[in-house]
Amino acid sequence: MRRLIVHEDIADELTERIVRADSSLPAGDPFRGDTVVGPLISEPAIGTLAKALEAAQADSGKLPAGGDRLLREQAPAAAYVHPAVVRVPAQTAVVREDTFAPVPYVLTYRALEEAIELHSGSPGDCPSRSSHGPGGRPGGPRRRRLGLRHRQCLSVL
Repeated sequence: MRRLIVHEDIADELTERIVRADSSLPAGDPFRGDTVVGPLISEPAIGTLAKALEAAQADSGKLPAGGDRLLREQAPAAAYVHPAVVRVPAQTAVVREDTFAPVPYVLTYRALEEAIELHSGSPGDCPSRSSHGPGGRPGGPRRRRLGLRHRQCLSVL
C-alpha cells in the first residue's frame, strides 16, 4: 500500500504502529518462508528510494523510520532496505510517483471532504479502474499495467 489517508486524530498512533510493525518484519532471502522483506530490484533502486525520501522531506514530509540499508554485510550484492514510513502534508509529486520500494505515505484529513479531495487528487491506479478491457472483460491493453499497482490503492481510515 502506498498511500494512507488517515484522520488526524489517529494519524500519530497509526504511524507509530506501522513503524513498530515494520521494524519487526524479517528481512532476507525471498525464497525462505519466513522472509517478509526481500530486496529491491537493483542497487540503483536504493538511489531512487533515497531521492524520493529526500523529496518528501523537502516537501515538509516527516520520515519517522526506514529507508536505511539492511543486510549490507550478509548480502553486499543485494539491495535490502528497511521499509520507510513518510508523513506528508499533501499529495505532492513524490507521493504520486511510484518508487517500487516499501514506502507508504501517510496523509491526514480533518473532514471527510478533505479525504475525498485527497483521494480524487491521486492517480487512477486502482485495479477497479483499469482491470477490464472492451465489453467489461478482464484484459485489454490496460491489464499489463496492473502488476504491483493493485497494492497501491488508497486506504481511508
